[in-house]
Amino acid sequence: MGLKGWHMFNEIKNMKELGLKKSQISRYLDLDYGTVSKYWNMQVKEFAENMEKVKVRKKILDEYEDEIVGWLRDFPDMSAA
Repeated sequence: MGLKGWHMFNEIKNMKELGLKKSQISRYLDLDYGTVSKYWNMQVKEFAENMEKVKVRKKILDEYEDEIVGWLRDFPDMSAA
């Protein structure tokens, strides 16, 4: 199904209100049980804060990006791997 972000969060909350159990929601939405559990009691504000953190999360290789791109420009035969 490939639910993402707010849509997934809302689906979990709506199904919870209908009285479905975590395992039922997990199967129906094709989500990991742990994912459903994570959002089960989460408030909207908390979810919004988590979504913002994901947007600005720094990745390990970010600090090396300029150097790697420079190598690839200087040595076009070099493998990007």
